[in-house]
Amino acid sequence: MVFDIFKSRRRARLRAQPVPRAWRTILERNLPVFSRLSAADQAELIGHTQVFLAEKHFEGAGGLELTDEIRVTIAGQACLLLLHRETEVRPRSRAQFSIGESVKVISGPLSDFSGEISEINEDAGRLKVLVSIFGRETPVEVGFDQVKKI
Repeated sequence: MVFDIFKSRRRARLRAQPVPRAWRTILERNLPVFSRLSAADQAELIGHTQVFLAEKHFEGAGGLELTDEIRVTIAGQACLLLLHRETEVRPRSRAQFSIGESVKVISGPLSDFSGEISEINEDAGRLKVLVSIFGRETPVEVGFDQVKKI
């Protein structure tokens, strides 16, 4: 989508900005793994951290004053999970389901129940399926990957 292009460009600009030396020092001091990363991985982690700090809002609880050290440490730790992963926004696949269609639940607590789709939430990747439990139609919310067409 058009907005995804703007987001990608904004993130690229953020990654291209110089990083405050204090941030690197904070990451070296508070993330023991940082010094063991290759230079390329360190640069990738710092880039992810820049984007994270620009896009996420932090708020201290109980009057805690959030310093750059706290914010950068939290962001760096969270962004470790993003190393070597494609993080750009990709278009979501469209649901291959339609309202009124019969499906069978294949995983989860209601595995092997069959029912009819009553609602589709493509943004969340979820369906509301009416299954018969003790002879009564009961709406159950499941993920796209938890059902198969009958």
